[in-house]
Parts: sequence; structure tokens; C-alpha cells
Amino acid sequence: MIHLKKTTISLLCTVLLLTGCATSNTNSQNDIVQTEINSYAKTISVEYSDFDLDESSDNATAINLSEINGDLEITNAGSYILEGTLQNGQVVINVAESDKVHLILNNATISCDYGSPIQVDEADKVSITLMANTINTINDTDSYNEDDERKGAAIYSASSLTINGQGKLVVNADYHNGIGSKKNIKIISGDIEIDAANNGIKGNNSVAMKDGNLTITALNDGIKTEEEEDTTKGYVYIENGNIDITSTGDGIDGTQYVAIHGGNINVTTIGLVEASGSDDTTDFGNFGGMPHWNQGNMPSFPTDGEAPAMPDGTTFPNGNRQDRPNGNKGQMNRPNSEGQMVPPNMPTQPETNEQPIVPQTPTTDSTTETTEEIDLSDASAKGIKAGTDMYIGGGSITINATDHTLKSDGSISIVNGNLELNSSLCKGITADGTLTIAGGNVNILNAYEGIESKESDIIINGGNITVNTTDDGINAAGDGVSEIRISGGNLVVNADGDGIDSNNSLNITGGNIMIEGPTNNSNSALDHDGDMSVTGGNLIAYGPAGMLELPNTCTQYTVSLSLSNMVNLGSSIKIVDSKNNTVVEFTASKVFQNIVFSNEQLTKGNYTVYIDGNEHTTFEISDMLTTVGNNGFGGFGNMENRGDRNNFGNRENDQQ
Repeated sequence: MIHLKKTTISLLCTVLLLTGCATSNTNSQNDIVQTEINSYAKTISVEYSDFDLDESSDNATAINLSEINGDLEITNAGSYILEGTLQNGQVVINVAESDKVHLILNNATISCDYGSPIQVDEADKVSITLMANTINTINDTDSYNEDDERKGAAIYSASSLTINGQGKLVVNADYHNGIGSKKNIKIISGDIEIDAANNGIKGNNSVAMKDGNLTITALNDGIKTEEEEDTTKGYVYIENGNIDITSTGDGIDGTQYVAIHGGNINVTTIGLVEASGSDDTTDFGNFGGMPHWNQGNMPSFPTDGEAPAMPDGTTFPNGNRQDRPNGNKGQMNRPNSEGQMVPPNMPTQPETNEQPIVPQTPTTDSTTETTEEIDLSDASAKGIKAGTDMYIGGGSITINATDHTLKSDGSISIVNGNLELNSSLCKGITADGTLTIAGGNVNILNAYEGIESKESDIIINGGNITVNTTDDGINAAGDGVSEIRISGGNLVVNADGDGIDSNNSLNITGGNIMIEGPTNNSNSALDHDGDMSVTGGNLIAYGPAGMLELPNTCTQYTVSLSLSNMVNLGSSIKIVDSKNNTVVEFTASKVFQNIVFSNEQLTKGNYTVYIDGNEHTTFEISDMLTTVGNNGFGGFGNMENRGDRNNFGNRENDQQ
């Protein structure tokens, strides 16, 4: 049936230089991994129906949009090929609640200056297919009619929406969201580019990506869901595909869950946020850089595949788009010459309950010389955020964020994948609940704190992990409740604060661990408020001798060695037994005075320490925990194992 409305047609062993490191500690933890990971996000599965996967145009009705004057209304179920240009109108789908509609875009351009160019008011499901070798463009403007403001997306659907095909879709959303659905959004395939004044893609119940290429530039969040009450919904699920997001808000935000099983994901967030551990909210410092240490001294790990390299630079889109019907939108800028991010100008926003959080540039009154204060307490520019649970089971993920790179209000589980993470102002990986790393390659290039659980445990039983921080490397922050348990994996921490900091207990039963601790005596390589045990693994932790904390329980020989003077950055350290077998060997990435080390090669007997090839001192291991030299002045943790209180460490004499 054809009728008119206006003119309408219906129709995603390690090299620690610990001699004798065995990979068995890393690979024998399968039972532990199975029992420790309790992730609802891991169990999420998305079904793709025949309707979702259908790209065919058989028996479809062809419509030339260039012949339409006004809106095109589709009121019958079926398949429709849209081609040509609709200059100023809407494609409105309004069919029976049980009906499905399949739109096939064949070099179609749809522009509208008063509402959503594609608008689904009623249907069971709607799918949009991008025909091969076509470019299809959807444009709205910065104002909608009052009746359409609530919809607020260039492609809006009240029902579940699927996008597939082998062509390209360009969405220019000057009003609010790029693609939005009150239910579910599935991306099966296709090449999709979205430039949005608010969120790039917003599915109230879920957003799932099976494959395809997705590029999003958004002045709020890149991909998000919103359902908070139904705990089976509100998730972002990524199976495969290539995703590139540049956002002022969060890159990916699942109000309940985020599950990533594969794909190549690149997220850059540039919004102003409150800096972790500082009142400074405007200095972005060395965004994407490593200001405090020499990465060349960091040990490297063998991997099955190289982790993705950090980009040389990110090009942000120019706000003056000539291909828009009405558009000079606020632009997202690169860092300026001083390394500071310049936030975009705000476009006109819709009058809805959901407003994008886009901080304004501080302004100075030239007469009064006062600076306007910005309230950043609610600002969020996280790389990937989950409200309840985050699971990463594969894929290559690169995040450059001003805020936390990974954040969950519940748990985080990482079992596979290659992660390159950088936060210029905040933390690397933060969970309010249990944080588990059981596999994969996790490289935190720069962050205030690296790996943190606010209220529960940190469990590391696999993976290759490097952490570089300006404060604590690994922090279990829940007083008296949070534990850190390391039973496997390869871990290197380079921290300006505590290397490992547990507000309760610290237990090491396996793994290859290198802690390159702080250089100041107010922090330590190992910090624990409760008990610490070493019963296995290969451990080297070096730092100052002042705030030294040692294990309570050792069933594997462990040594705390404090040297007479500070050891220089770049010095080579080698410890051999009485038979001249090397038991510890590494190159210092910073100055230090104390080393705590433990491995299965250590036994009772005499040992010699060489620094830069020269014999420095000898010592004897006589007990499971042996302390050599002046071991610190004590602190707030386990007082029995804090060592001598009288030696604050000689910071001035910075030589061997």
C-alpha cells in the first residue's frame, strides 16, 4: 500500500632477569583462574537472528528519495530500498507492534532540519542494511521540533535496531545522539562513522557489536547504555570489529556490564576531570607521555603477539563541516603547545533529562583578574566504564584518557587480550569490587595509580603486566578488608609511590614479580597494613630503606638487603651463591638502597653482591627471612618486621 503524509510513501619464562624463573608458576593456575573469576558479564551472550543477519534485497520495494517532497512514512512490514537524496524530511516507520521493517540504503542521503532523519515510532524490529560499495549519509541540525525533542538522535528507534551490510554509513548528529534506541542496538557489519553533539551510540537496554568498523566522535560518551533497574540489561557487548572513539565524556559506558571478547578498540577521551590525588584540574601535563622514568630500563615479556603501539597522535575532527545541512559544531582539539587539552565549545543541547557533561574552558576577567571556578565533581571521561561488572576476554584495547582508563563500580576480570592504557590525570584500572587479572598483556604506560580495588581484593594469577605510576602501583584500598593475592603471571611495577600497597594482607604464592619502588623514604616498594606472606614465586622489590616493610610468613627463603649507600640508576646488580650460580640479576631503573628478594633457588649459605661488576658485600642466609644491613626506621604496618628505626637512608650520598 502506498499513501502520502505530506508527500509520503508507505511502505573487539618472562624476562625479569631472575635466574631460574619457571613458567610453571604462570601456567599452572588454571584451577585458580576458574574459581576466582565470578563475572556475570562473562556469561552474557548475544543472539543474532536471521533477520539481524539478512543483507539481501530480494523482493524489496525500491524508493527514489529524490522524488519525495516532505516525509516518507512506512506503515507496512517489508523490505525497502532507499536511494537518492531526501533534502529536508524524515523517513518515519510506524507499523504494527509485531511487524519487522528492513531498510536497505543504496547511496542514500537523508537530511532533516526539524527532527530525526530516520525515526522508528512503532515496530517489532528494524534493520538497516548498507549496500556494498555505497556511501549513505544521515544529517540532522541543532534544533528539533518540540514534539521530536524527546527522541534526540539522527537515527532514532523506539524498537530494537540492527545495522549490517558491506557499505558505509555517515551520521552527522548536530542535535543530540548519533544512533539511539529505547531498546537494543546491534551492529553486525558495515563501515559506520558518527559525529555527535552528545552520545555517539546509545541503546537503553544494550549495545552489541559483532563485527564491522565503527568510528565515533562525540561531545559526551562514545557508546553507552542506560538501563539501571533490570540487571539483565544495560550492557555493552563487543565480539569483534574495529572501534575508534574520541569523546569528551566516557568512551564506552555500560550502566550494568561491559563484556569485550575481541576486536581492535582505540579510545581517546579529552574531557576535563578532577585529577586523582591533586586539586589541579587543568594541567594535563605530558598527555600520552612518560614523564618520570626511562622505559628503556623496563623488563619486557614474551607475548604471543605484539600489543598495539600507542598512536603517534590523534587527529580530532574539524568542527566546520561543509557536508552538513546546518553545521558549525564545537570542535574537539588536540593538546596545545603546552600539553594542555582545550575542551570544545558547547553546541546547543536538547531540553531533556540527559545532558552531556562537557566542561567549559576556564575564563579570566581581564579587569578583576579572577578565574572562573569549574565544578568537575561529576565530570567523567573514562576510557571504558561499567556500573556493575567488566569482563575482558580478548581483543586489542588502546586507551588514552584524562580520567581512569578502566573503571567498574563492581568487579573487573581480565583473562586475555592486549591492553595499552594511559591516563594523564587519574588511575589505570580501578574497581570498587574484586579486580582479577588472569591472562593477557596489560601495559599501563602512565597513571596516578595503576591497579586499584577500592573495597575488595586484587587477584593476579596470570598475564604479562607492566605498571608505571606517579603514586602507588598496585593498591588494595579497603581498610582491613582488601587483600592482594599474587599466584602467577609476570608483573613489573615502576612506581613513584608504594610499589604494592595493601590496606590489609599481601600474599605471594607464585608469579614473577619485579617492583621498582619509590626513591623517597615516605613510601616503600612493599607496603601492607596486615600480614604479608611469601610462599612461592620469584620476587625482586627494590627502593628506599627508610619505610621498609617485610613479610611475616615465609616458607620460601626471602632476603631483605639494605646497602650502605644509594645505588645509582642504571647500575647492574648481580647476586651469586657460594658456587657462583647467579640467583638474582637486574639493572636498576632508578636509585635505591634496599632489595627484598625471594625465589626457589635460595637456600641457606653464603652469597656475594656485585654492583656494576665489582664485589660490594657478602651475606649469609640463615633463616627463612634474613635481613642484612640497616633495614629502615619503621612505619604504620607490621611493626615486628619494620627493621631498625634509626636509619633514614642516606639520600645525599647517591653513589655506591
